[in-house]
Amino acid sequence: MKTITGLILIMVVVWISMLAGLVLIFVTLPFLTSTLSSELGRVLEQIILAGLSIIAALVWLMMWRELAFRYFSRVLRRNEGSDGD
Repeated sequence: MKTITGLILIMVVVWISMLAGLVLIFVTLPFLTSTLSSELGRVLEQIILAGLSIIAALVWLMMWRELAFRYFSRVLRRNEGSDGD
């Protein structure tokens, strides 16, 4: 049961971080469209949105990797100790 609970918690944290990144992008979108109106402004807006998306994706991937590594290394250590019994 601990294994399933840990995996579910990892998934919940990762999905919450993905949703937070999505909210961040959509919060900045109205601000950018109201301040940038020229053709160059639209290109700049798309560059900023793409940059925010890339940063959010990288943070999400690093968080996922770290959580999964810590969780599975803990499970392996726990199972390694029980094999010797």
